[in-house]
Amino acid sequence: MKRKLYNSLLVAAGGGIGSSLRYIVTLIPGIGFFSTLCVNIIGSLFLGFITSYLINKKEQQSIKLLLGTGFCGGFTTMSTLSLEITELPIELALGYICLSLALGIGFAFIGMKLAIFVRKEENS
Repeated sequence: MKRKLYNSLLVAAGGGIGSSLRYIVTLIPGIGFFSTLCVNIIGSLFLGFITSYLINKKEQQSIKLLLGTGFCGGFTTMSTLSLEITELPIELALGYICLSLALGIGFAFIGMKLAIFVRKEENS
């Protein structure tokens, strides 16, 4: 029971930090509508890296919960993306969906490859 509470607190802490940082990104002058796209791409890159880097490290479960589930879960935002899409004309909405998915998946892949590179360098 104590472990589950501890894990929940890690996720909450990471989520709070991620959500706060997400809000700060929206305050950057000139970024406006594209803040959601930016945080989702950065979050995908970071989550891909964290997941791949810690994939075989069972003792790092706390870091996975804090940074992966918590921080990335709070930082990235599917709900805002969905809302923004409903406010666009259909042609732009479809393009925005495709761009978001392609860049998100692409940057997650780049993060994973970067983690593999870093692990190899550490083991050299």
